[in-house]
Amino acid sequence: MTTFGKGVTGTPRWSPDGSRIVFDAHPGAYSTIYVVATSGGNPRPLTDGKAEDMMPSWSHDGRWIYFVSRRSGDEQIWKMPSNGGAAVQITRQVGREALESPDGRTLYYHGGPERGIWRVPVDDGEESPVPELAPMPPSRYWTVTSRGIYFAPLSTGSREFRFFDFQTRLPGSWNNRSRPDRPARQRHPDDRAPVTANCELVNGGTMDETRTHSVSG
Repeated sequence: MTTFGKGVTGTPRWSPDGSRIVFDAHPGAYSTIYVVATSGGNPRPLTDGKAEDMMPSWSHDGRWIYFVSRRSGDEQIWKMPSNGGAAVQITRQVGREALESPDGRTLYYHGGPERGIWRVPVDDGEESPVPELAPMPPSRYWTVTSRGIYFAPLSTGSREFRFFDFQTRLPGSWNNRSRPDRPARQRHPDDRAPVTANCELVNGGTMDETRTHSVSG
């Protein structure tokens, strides 16, 4: 769908309506946020390439794009209109890997090494940690649903996926150890479809690659 010739592209994410994909690319001195139509065409830069801008994600309604930037010095979460425009800084205490909750009220993000998952109200408010997820390392292997957060702890030799329930504040887990040839299956937390999680152990037992698919049935 896209070709830059040089540099690295990554972190692709579909827009909520499925019409666009946002991603980061490194064609020059700094990583830049791009958006492209799923029907094809030329990617359009949303950031100016004058600072490291990376790891984009969509708001629940597709109006905003969150991303990590070093334009203020440290890695912080910023957001900008998905059609382009001025960016606004969201976090002040270091942030990366941001995901908005499905109801659009809360932004969850990783607070950096040894800080785990944090949250901040979308409409402005105080940043605060999620204490139960403090041990979670930066990984990009997590997602936010209306009922909780799915994540892979990435511990050595582990095939586990875990679910942190917002209501009970307790993590649950399941794994592929009993049938490594088959993916783990779990009802989607919104009961739309089961979730299939394929865990691959590579590089001597570290779970470096995890794929999560929503399938009908």
